Amino acid sequence: MKLVNILLAGNQEPELTALERLLGATTGNKVYRVTRCGTYPEAINAMLKSRFEAYLLYEKVQGYEGLDLLHEAIRSNCTEPIIFLGEHYNKETDETAMNLGAAAYFSIDSISGHVLDSCIRYAIKNSRSFSALKASEDKFRIIFERSKDPMFVTDISGKHYDVNDAALEYFETTRAEFLRANAASFYTDEYQRDRYVTEMERNGFVTGHEISLKLANGGLRYSSISSFLQISQHGSLKLYYVTLHDITALKARKAQPDGTVLLADQIRNPLTAVNLAVDEICAQLHGQPQDVKYYLSIVKENCDKINQLTKFR
Repeated sequence: MKLVNILLAGNQEPELTALERLLGATTGNKVYRVTRCGTYPEAINAMLKSRFEAYLLYEKVQGYEGLDLLHEAIRSNCTEPIIFLGEHYNKETDETAMNLGAAAYFSIDSISGHVLDSCIRYAIKNSRSFSALKASEDKFRIIFERSKDPMFVTDISGKHYDVNDAALEYFETTRAEFLRANAASFYTDEYQRDRYVTEMERNGFVTGHEISLKLANGGLRYSSISSFLQISQHGSLKLYYVTLHDITALKARKAQPDGTVLLADQIRNPLTAVNLAVDEICAQLHGQPQDVKYYLSIVKENCDKINQLTKFR
């Protein structure tokens, strides 16, 4: 089994030695590999370079306050858990350490090996989960900011929380104006908005709904909207992550007559004139030679056939 690497930083030799032995006795020295560090520069260097999976930080390090070291490490984005240790319990130190970002606070004179072991394992697991979530959020942020499609974050009430540059360009507005506006105000059809929210609340996602949207300048665009719902860790906030695909040009093309239909119209109009002319000629040739009427009947018959072929609608 792979050992978990831990840095124990501090100068109180007897207390820290006892703590190290306590942890080893609890786990049988089969879980943790503990490295000792007694200087401030060594400790902060290890923390900033993520050399260990967790840090046990005593309240005094080479004459410096451990709280100062904790503050510098957290401020410099140390991502591994830091468990703060004091010789005796102090409520003020406890609150300060936790506010600074410590994973836990314990007093050496009262802690047990089992409690410390559980705390370290939980802190490492929680830190890894947070790091994975942060990495996922960073990837989404890159996609969000670089996407050519309009993307924004809103909620059921229509309040906006974030928007990318492509959406600002799409709606022809500024970031401040967009974030002030309610999402419902962009819809031209209230029913489309109600249907979208209903499906989001029922299924947690929407894919490919066609909607019409108003631009800031009063213009109109058609979009295919896709969204998914994200609930915050404590369930206090439900956010809609929205992506729009512009289909305005597609709708315009569909609204135009098909090229074949246009050609049929172009043929039918002169063809109708020919048919009328043939009918008039036949009427005026009443009693005239039959061969002329015969040829005209051929013209008439074939014009009728062409006329039938061009009736697309």
